[in-house]
Amino acid sequence: MPDNLLQTVMHSDAVPFSRPATPGIQSLQIGWYGLGAMGYFMARNLANSRKSQASSSPVIVYNRSSAKSEKLAKELGSAVKIAQSPAQLATECDVVFTNLASDGVVKAVYEDFAKALAQSPPTRAKIFVDTSTVYPTLSGEVDKLISSFPHCHFVTCPVFGPPPGADKATLVLAMSGDYRSKKEIAYLLVPAVGRKIMDLGGNIEKAPTLKLIGNSLILGANELLSETFTLGEKSGIGAQTVQNLVKGCYFCSFTGYSLWLIFSTV
Repeated sequence: MPDNLLQTVMHSDAVPFSRPATPGIQSLQIGWYGLGAMGYFMARNLANSRKSQASSSPVIVYNRSSAKSEKLAKELGSAVKIAQSPAQLATECDVVFTNLASDGVVKAVYEDFAKALAQSPPTRAKIFVDTSTVYPTLSGEVDKLISSFPHCHFVTCPVFGPPPGADKATLVLAMSGDYRSKKEIAYLLVPAVGRKIMDLGGNIEKAPTLKLIGNSLILGANELLSETFTLGEKSGIGAQTVQNLVKGCYFCSFTGYSLWLIFSTV
């Protein structure tokens, strides 16, 4: 199979949407709020991916502590521009991504966005994309708030993966919300920020619900491993030997076990 065809097939598996119509993603003004442990790498990778596109404008970034914004600007130069306020993102950008620390911060930031939109009503489409980990009902509230303004859409897009995954752009992203908006932003994010999109449909609360399920899976796995390592120590085998067993046999088997649990007729 030719390399370009192979890349097309691989990308179609990673993004469950057809490409948006021209002028498309290159002409959009992108904004990013939140440069924490995950957001910094995600914003950096997105800005880097657009730097090579001649028709793209710098990504406008904002962080509550300006040091992170200044660090990113120093690292990327003209690929980013520092916003002076959240209102600047809401009014100047076509797509605004947020990656924030808590439900309270998300609520406060989107209320600030709403105030800016009320003072300067949009005249063309705007998409707000929250990549934070939040309670699903909060996402519903934010969707109702943002969608009350003309031409505005909200998409939930929590991410799966640790900061090193954000650094290397290997995150998996779950999306729910307006179909056309998801289609537009999916090609912004893959492969620039992540390796795969999971489409959870139009219900805005589904993606954050899946994120919480994923977190529960991690917590359960950690508890199981802790008990297993303790048993290894108590039996005299040793935790390191048990860890070698997990590494060599069981980690890759989890997919098989999960399929058996779902599809078994027992």
